[in-house]
Amino acid sequence: MRDQHPSFRSPSATQLARHPVVSQDEWTRQRIDLLEKEKELMRLQDELSATQRALPWVKITKEYKFSTPSGDVTLADLFEGRTRLVEKLAERDDPLGSAREVIADLSERDKLEALNAHPAIGAKKLSARSAAEQGGDADPVVLTELAYLNQVYEEKFGFRFVVFVNRRPKAEILDVLRARLERTREEELNTAVEELVAIAEDRWHRS
Repeated sequence: MRDQHPSFRSPSATQLARHPVVSQDEWTRQRIDLLEKEKELMRLQDELSATQRALPWVKITKEYKFSTPSGDVTLADLFEGRTRLVEKLAERDDPLGSAREVIADLSERDKLEALNAHPAIGAKKLSARSAAEQGGDADPVVLTELAYLNQVYEEKFGFRFVVFVNRRPKAEILDVLRARLERTREEELNTAVEELVAIAEDRWHRS
């Protein structure tokens, strides 16, 4: 006799005797009724989720700024725009130190907003910080393939390819992009938000 799971308890004869037994037609009717209730529950859950996502944000009246030798730097400077992530970080005493914790609690929609705020690698229109980070090497062949693979990446994962360039040439970033295209969406989303924080930390240290 095989060992049973400790939490498993076989129904007693009394319990079996009390459980209703019906015809196939009656079971089908009750199952259809239950299915309708399950559908209604799913609809209400979707409606609740939509309502939660539509909740207004609390307006942040105080802009968080870092004082650096070269002047004040805002969170929007570090994260490439004012997103929900930036709004949440502005509420913290140590925004960069708690960035990973805050990101972990964000909805996927808010994570994607933060990622998509960053320009694509090799894009023509860049902020001053992004332009300095990405460098000026502009091999047309590399730029063409970057543009193509950026598009493939976004079509596959549904968000922008974000990488901490760390002053590497675009040809090397191209190899990184090829490798990351082989990953699962979950793996890539986790990697992308981690790269997002690494970029912000580097911008702060170099300001």
